Amino acid sequence: MRIHVGIITLSLLLSSFAWAHHGKKYLVTGSHELSAPGIWHVLFSSEYKPQVHGRNYGIEPGILYGISRSWDIEFHTHYSTERGPLRIEAIAVESRIGLLGNYAENEETIGDIREQSHFGITLLVEFEKGFGYENQVEGRLIAGGEFEATSYAVNLAWKKSFGETESDDIRYAMGLKRSLLHDIGIGVEVEGGFKGLRDIQWTPGIYVSPFEKLDLKIGASFGVRGLTEDQVLRTSLILRL
Repeated sequence: MRIHVGIITLSLLLSSFAWAHHGKKYLVTGSHELSAPGIWHVLFSSEYKPQVHGRNYGIEPGILYGISRSWDIEFHTHYSTERGPLRIEAIAVESRIGLLGNYAENEETIGDIREQSHFGITLLVEFEKGFGYENQVEGRLIAGGEFEATSYAVNLAWKKSFGETESDDIRYAMGLKRSLLHDIGIGVEVEGGFKGLRDIQWTPGIYVSPFEKLDLKIGASFGVRGLTEDQVLRTSLILRL
């Protein structure tokens, strides 16, 4: 399993922080919102797999920029300890395009979620160059929205790997989040493939916004088989410049 943490997020699911939406609302599930035009985000996430020999830690720094209301772009790198000391694993460019609904952050609607649509659809495309690993391309259709203090998202993703032997995979992800207090929320996500229940992983998480433009998310993923190799501790941090 490649380290592909969602590098995230300025989004606690707080309806009062409309600026916290940029496609990174969840830990492993993409959300439909795009970055506001002209706005930069600094991204950082980490992934730790306890008691797994040979590959137990990874980090993913990146930057995200809003080009227009319907288009943003992101650059990030993957580092891991799979083969000893922490080393670069891949570099990637990722772009999201709005297809339907009010999917963009709008500076005029910051702080007033009532002025934004409750549903949207975006398309994500990612190209990844591996160093000692296979190159990959991914396409992801993302639908989601909000209802009062609850947000939701559904993803359908296709990924193709290029190497000595080519392979492709189709997967899904779903996320649900709920605001509890002004700056604290909880959520749960489900991610898997279409090859049976053994492939399913679920991720509960806690989302905290200690400062207006800084958000932290912490979660843990578990497989339905209950095996240690399926357990992943995740953290993600995002700063809006």
